[in-house]
Amino acid sequence: MTASRPPRDRVLVRDTAFPGAACVGHEPELFFPRGESERWEHSIEQAKRICGGCAVRVDCLRHAVDNCESDGVWGGLTPSERRRFRRALRTLYGADDSLVRRLLTGERLVVTPEHLGSVVWQLAWHGWRVERICLATAVPRPRVRRSLAAAQSAADFLRAAGIDPRPRSTRITLTETPGRGADRAGPRAEGSRQVA
Repeated sequence: MTASRPPRDRVLVRDTAFPGAACVGHEPELFFPRGESERWEHSIEQAKRICGGCAVRVDCLRHAVDNCESDGVWGGLTPSERRRFRRALRTLYGADDSLVRRLLTGERLVVTPEHLGSVVWQLAWHGWRVERICLATAVPRPRVRRSLAAAQSAADFLRAAGIDPRPRSTRITLTETPGRGADRAGPRAEGSRQVA
């Protein structure tokens, strides 16, 4: 971020890909600061304020994450914040929905370490307690708790960035099984009560 001039191609992308963006018309140096750290910090704060009220902020952030933009403020996040954002996305959404769906329908599966945070987050979102997650995934309780804490931290970061951290699997509609409570939810049947 200390380049002598803002990358012109990135400024053009910002102006053409997001014509309704709040940053259009502002000095590029504001979003691609250079120079001494005090001035740099001031530029970052100003850029984040402008991004905060932008109608295309999420699209801009998605562009920066998808294209691994390494410079400048995109979607209100600096490069280091975008790296943390990518880690948060992997933590919360690393597992395939079908894996979570299979667990929600009662299958017991071994969950790999790379998918554990996402699986734990999504199952907890559906009301599963730590003990039930341990039984369904064969993962020890302390590890499930650590994964849940890491997922919560990632979700908090996404919330602070203005992104809804709900799991994708909220599309999986569940129902209470009569007499067994919401913790024993299964696939939704016609006319059954939905549990969110």
